[in-house]
Amino acid sequence: LAQAGERTVVLDCDLRRAQLHHRLALEREPGLTDHFTRHVPIADLLKATEFKNLFVLTAGPLPPNPPALLARRSVQDLFAELRSRFDWILLDAPCSGLGTLRRDPDVRWRRSESDLPRLAASQRQMLEETARALAAGGRLVYSTCWSEPEEDEDVVAAFVASGAFK
Repeated sequence: LAQAGERTVVLDCDLRRAQLHHRLALEREPGLTDHFTRHVPIADLLKATEFKNLFVLTAGPLPPNPPALLARRSVQDLFAELRSRFDWILLDAPCSGLGTLRRDPDVRWRRSESDLPRLAASQRQMLEETARALAAGGRLVYSTCWSEPEEDEDVVAAFVASGAFK
């Protein structure tokens, strides 16, 4: 997208297990959580990458309650600001990690079935906020780390049924 000339931003919303900064050789801090906890302007937090038109908003320091932070009303303001600056907004959303068992077998000890409804609700909320921030004719891409219905088809079905995406 960025290489095609589209201004693109990637948000690392997986605040507990943030990895995006590692993959792009960037510092984790300051980042997204600093915007909400310290009121740092987004312009000061966006990190340019080696690729023209590609920017990253890293996770920032781990907050005490990541889901509560991402559930704030000010998330809407964040997306509105990003919409005014970028053609594409890509989210690295939190997930169960169960789709990465081969690479990270210990995840089975950190997750249980009872985690899935909470994670699905968080994913739906992020989809709805992203949809509200899309410009007319904008595109929304949702990708998960595994293909189980709880984090895939069920989330998309609930999102579509909510009417947030028209």
